[in-house]
Formats: sequence, C-alpha cells, structure tokens
Amino acid sequence: MTLPVILAVDEDAAAIERITKELQRYARDYRVGCGRSTEAALEQLETMRDQREPVAVVLAARGTHGLKGEELLARVNDLHPHAKRGLLIEFGGWGDEDTADAIRHAMARGHIDYYVLKPWADPDELFHRTISEFLHEWRRATTLGRREITIVADTWSRRGYELRNERDANGFVVTGADFETSLQGAFAIGDVRAGSVKRVASAVGEGSVVIQQVHRHLEASHAPAARG
Repeated sequence: MTLPVILAVDEDAAAIERITKELQRYARDYRVGCGRSTEAALEQLETMRDQREPVAVVLAARGTHGLKGEELLARVNDLHPHAKRGLLIEFGGWGDEDTADAIRHAMARGHIDYYVLKPWADPDELFHRTISEFLHEWRRATTLGRREITIVADTWSRRGYELRNERDANGFVVTGADFETSLQGAFAIGDVRAGSVKRVASAVGEGSVVIQQVHRHLEASHAPAARG
C-alpha cells in the first residue's frame, strides 16, 4: 500500500532542515518529502497525480523568486483536491504587510487552507498541532463512509428538495465558482460547500465574496423588465 505524502518546500536551507526534522514524527504513516524548489515540487505533484499517489499535506513558503509558494498551493487543488495546503511563514510573519496580504488573498480565494508557522523550537508542538489538524481533516475527507449535512427547509419546499439532491459523492453542496448552487439565487459557503477548505477564516472570506453576489442577484430580480 502506497503511503500518503506530506510535501514541504522552503528555499531557506536552515528552515527546510528544521521542517524536515519535525516532519519525521509522521514518517511511519506518511511518506515525507522536503525540498527547496517550488518548481521541482510542482513536477513531483504532477507525477503523483499521474500515478494516483495520495497526497495528504503540502506546505510551501512564499519564496523570493520563481514560482511563489502561494502560487504552488493554488495549483495543488487541481492536482490533489483533498490535500491540505499550508503557507509557511516565520513566527511574527503577520506583522509583514506583504505576507499578511498574501495570506488573506490566498485564503479568500481558497488557494490555501491556513498558514503554518515554521518550527522554531525542538520539538515545536505548535507546528505539530497544525499538521495534526491537517491530517485529521484529510483523513475525514478521504475515508470511505457515509457523510451527512442538514438542509433546513420546509418538507415540501422545491428549493429544499433541489438543494438536498444537488450534492457531491461526499454529501457536500455543489456550487459554481461564484458559490451559487444549481438553483438560481441560492448560495452555499463554508463547511457545507463541496471543495471548501473547512476553516472558519475561509468561510468568512467566502462570505465576504458571496454577499456581493447576493446583492447583484437581488438587484437583478427587482430590476424592471426591459421593454421591446
């Protein structure tokens, strides 16, 4: 049986050495791969996709040249939809405006699941808490079995009926890129949406985007009909 992969990328030699050391905790159950090149990591991920190798977690630092870490993580969703994606930042990285903007931008667009503080202690239990959460969420998403969500609607509601039946194989509500369901004017965000990153901060980001869609829909539905 092929072990699921945990992949980490950071061009900083000292940082990737620490990350590699910390990730050995998971080496019994996962295949750990670490490197300094995002381009090489992308090639590996494409090969794993072609060979149907499971990828559980991908971590990437932003980097200073070539393919940015957040750009690599944005590509992961197409290659390995269930893989958890973390943007590696230094402790206190939120204090850097450019880094903070990159995190907000990536989370709002669903390109990452969360940011991950690079390990700085030995062992770094804060780092391991985040990795363990990622692995738990990945297992829940990939383990075979019945999953369940609740649609709150009147028993005979047409909208409720259509929403209950427009789900993916895991029971999540299917939406388009604008978060609209198959029923015009009905939107889904957060944990119930297929392809969401199942994080509170991501749900907030999706909510800020979808509220604009709701306003547009309401304006269109109340607009006077055009006369011929």
